[in-house]
Amino acid sequence: SAFLGTLDETDSRRNAGLHESLVDTLAVLREISPGMLFVMDGTFAGEGPGPQRLIPHIGNVIAASTDPVALDAVTARMMGFDPLSIPFIRQAHEAGLGTGDISGVEIIGDDISEVNFNFRVNPAFTDSILWWLQTSSVAKFTYRLPMLFNDWYWYIAVGEKRIKKVMKSGWGELFETYRK
Repeated sequence: SAFLGTLDETDSRRNAGLHESLVDTLAVLREISPGMLFVMDGTFAGEGPGPQRLIPHIGNVIAASTDPVALDAVTARMMGFDPLSIPFIRQAHEAGLGTGDISGVEIIGDDISEVNFNFRVNPAFTDSILWWLQTSSVAKFTYRLPMLFNDWYWYIAVGEKRIKKVMKSGWGELFETYRK
């Protein structure tokens, strides 16, 4: 869920109330299942307009916590963001649903104080056009354009190459052994 913090102001998902919906869902989840363990698999990390068009990075991180807000705050910090600048982390922290302030999080295990993937919020030109189409008066005629662009054009033109590159990494080679 930390990927929400990487959404630019023009991203329709950010403007559609996803941060607030995530906080509401977290409140319900904490009430009905208070003893859950949350796990973040950061063996691969993705930068950019996600979740479809991420630029993959080898992260080599796996983290777990019974506090999902703290887990997302730590993840956001490793991505290079101030966790409390991400609306859903700040809102969940202020609502008492968990710890969004890194200074209040006890980290056990590897020292991650120097981990910074230096991810940036940098919407692509395509995202600006897709956002405009989704929020303009022509939205009802263009609602499938993002799907066509992401799942058809972008995946074939760019995504397959990124996947092939990732599959040549140590993690990719390990994943391939699972097919046998």
